[in-house]
Amino acid sequence: MKWITFQNRRYRMVVTDHATTRMSLREVTEAELIETIERGRVKEKATGKWWVHRTFSRRDDNAVAAALVADGKDLIVITVMVNWEPT
Repeated sequence: MKWITFQNRRYRMVVTDHATTRMSLREVTEAELIETIERGRVKEKATGKWWVHRTFSRRDDNAVAAALVADGKDLIVITVMVNWEPT
């Protein structure tokens, strides 16, 4: 488990099995996920739930995005997507 910073707080990053599968299918590395969470643009979905996204010049697809949920000291990565556009 890794510790990351998100919105000026330290969290343990917990990646669900679903998110791990999606990362593999979409060739998103753990480093890209961490960079997306720590440096990406944040869109709050509801209290304690966010979409976060970031573009990478080295990727041919659009923004990498992750759905996140805070649970105490854990920041849970629910899923990871590419070709994502905020609405």
